[in-house]
Amino acid sequence: MNVEQTTPNNFVPFYPHSVNILTAPTNSGKTTFLIDTLKHFTTYYTGPVEGALIVLCNPVVNGDCYKELESEHFCVDIDYIENFEATNLKENFVLIFEDVSVLSPIILDCCNVRSHHLNLATIFVIVQSVLDNSFKTLLPLAQNLIYSFSGVNGIRLTKYIKKYYFASDEVKHYLSSITKNTAKFDSFLLLNLNQIARTDRPNYFAILGVNNMHKQILDSPTLVFPQLNKDMAYRSAYDDNETETTLDPSTLPPNAYLLVPIQNVKKRSQQPKQESSKEEKWNTLNNMLKQEIQLNMRGRKIPAALAIVSKMLRYSDFSFSDDGTQVMIKKHKKTAVPIIDFLEVAARPMIPNEKPDPLFCIYVDTLMRRGAPRSIIKNKSLFAHFKPDDVNKLKFGKRNKKHKH
Repeated sequence: MNVEQTTPNNFVPFYPHSVNILTAPTNSGKTTFLIDTLKHFTTYYTGPVEGALIVLCNPVVNGDCYKELESEHFCVDIDYIENFEATNLKENFVLIFEDVSVLSPIILDCCNVRSHHLNLATIFVIVQSVLDNSFKTLLPLAQNLIYSFSGVNGIRLTKYIKKYYFASDEVKHYLSSITKNTAKFDSFLLLNLNQIARTDRPNYFAILGVNNMHKQILDSPTLVFPQLNKDMAYRSAYDDNETETTLDPSTLPPNAYLLVPIQNVKKRSQQPKQESSKEEKWNTLNNMLKQEIQLNMRGRKIPAALAIVSKMLRYSDFSFSDDGTQVMIKKHKKTAVPIIDFLEVAARPMIPNEKPDPLFCIYVDTLMRRGAPRSIIKNKSLFAHFKPDDVNKLKFGKRNKKHKH
């Protein structure tokens, strides 16, 4: 790997001048999480951290748990919001507004101006519900949103973010594929909401289990999801890495990268090259499909078709004939079609009033359910006929009879 590929902005969540909203119900572990980030600041912060300033916004809260972090090399200052002034801020400090119930002007000033001009390590604003009207003004100022997806508030917040912060259907679909896996992991989800104008701005889109990063226990995983336009950079940097884990890969979200201790990582390229018959078959099939596409397709369709086939080869839902000319949904022989017929339709723009072959729609729906980006399908009419997961309910034999003529 080169230096660019291994930069911390691929997976380290907090960077200088950034603003982070942490929202979750009472007793959900918000304070514990922030204390853990300060205990393990080399894991969580890309820049230097020399101390923390805790601003208590609730009179019944004290900062004793933070004060325990203080040492000869790490300073912890505690202030109540009514006494807090911007002159108290120090360079390379983490600023935490704890248990905010009223969004005061000084909080907005710190997020808008002070974070950058005073070179703060980062800012955290902790609230119970950011969807309260008085707190929604925070969202445009924040680079990261950290929240728990469990419960009604998490679902409402995700719907709000999808509606007002992501215009692209592809990004909305990507977020949906991430959040539907979040509840079962019972972890905080960090979402990169607004990019910051820095050369080291993050390449990640989301980090699931951000509160587990310091634990280095695979039973409590941390999963990193790249920005859609950075997917190839992540593959180039990390696809040679592998590790042993008790986790079932089929239970993990697609397009996720699992963070593991460096000592557990092995390089596939440095292992003895004993290619199995299964690997040989896969490589042969891959080459045959590329040749089939290049011989039978023209122009802009070729790169689009190659991108689609690349995804189909990665997903176990698809089964190819030995010569690479036919493809079908695994265990459903009546879905078999010539691969070029499908690619010719999927790799070109739609035409007016087009009614595509229902089997082609099944193929596209299957790709989407496995996490493939919508952008690889150029013919948008193929999205029209199925909602997510409908493919599991189809009885292919009956459907083929209906369309036999």
